[in-house]
Amino acid sequence: SVLDNLTDKKKEASKEKSKTYKAKERFKDIFDKAEQIRELDDAESCYQSGDTFFEDEHNAWERLNIELLAQGYSVEEVESLRKKYESKYAQDCKAERAVSKELNLGRSIWKELTVSASAEEKQYDKETIRDRKEQPVR
Repeated sequence: SVLDNLTDKKKEASKEKSKTYKAKERFKDIFDKAEQIRELDDAESCYQSGDTFFEDEHNAWERLNIELLAQGYSVEEVESLRKKYESKYAQDCKAERAVSKELNLGRSIWKELTVSASAEEKQYDKETIRDRKEQPVR
């Protein structure tokens, strides 16, 4: 039936969303390092301008950059990767919401149809009982 198809679509959309989230989580360590580098960028800029007050931050910035490069990524590549996964995840969420809306609409229509059908049955049953109680005129 249509509800079964919509339920399957919702499961599929949910599975795809989960798959994207798990793929993104595999890069969490890399994303965190890039975030720390971004936070230290201002201090690094000051250090490059000659301000030795930020030497600790400079050392941390260099260490993080070296670690990131050792894993095979530059900060720009990590940002691109993060945007790709965020975009894909948002798209998957949007698709799942759309299917959920369709499914809820289908369920409400189905419920309305079954309720009206059972109301008609009850009315028919009442009329049948009334007919049985009345004795035919002889």
